[in-house]
Amino acid sequence: MPNYHLVLKNSLVRLQKGPRENYHRPAIDVLFRSAAREYGPKVVGIVLTGYMDDGTSGLFAIKARGGVTVVQDPNEALVPEMPLNALKAVDVDYCLPLAKMPPLIERLANQPVVKISSSQALDDAIPDSPSPRNEAQSNFVCPECDGPLTRYQEGSEVHFGCKIGHRF
Repeated sequence: MPNYHLVLKNSLVRLQKGPRENYHRPAIDVLFRSAAREYGPKVVGIVLTGYMDDGTSGLFAIKARGGVTVVQDPNEALVPEMPLNALKAVDVDYCLPLAKMPPLIERLANQPVVKISSSQALDDAIPDSPSPRNEAQSNFVCPECDGPLTRYQEGSEVHFGCKIGHRF
């Protein structure tokens, strides 16, 4: 449905009219982060062709929770920006052409899930909003609501977020 984020919570799929991310709603990052929080190492996140970097922050969250990350080979992508940005920011598990993804997904779906240890540290890695540990006040204001933006780090990527929840 247009203008709603897709979110996984309490074993349900929900539509949510949350804050925009990079001026967009729906955003893949919102779905990926919710999947990572809800299912951790059971998640397989896949970024395919597309513009900008939606999916990159979400893949970071999936990887942080022990999930598997897959990116379409940018050389065959119709629009390579999303796969390229994901590859630059996240140590992805697989980068393959589309034709090789179905057998990989089938194999991943049939293998046992490996549990990861420290869930508290992992929860901190994928907050709904930036955590005080890795944030700093910036001199910028949110272009969506004019609130102050906070600069924070996700892996090697620098992001900005406001108190409402808009993220850039």
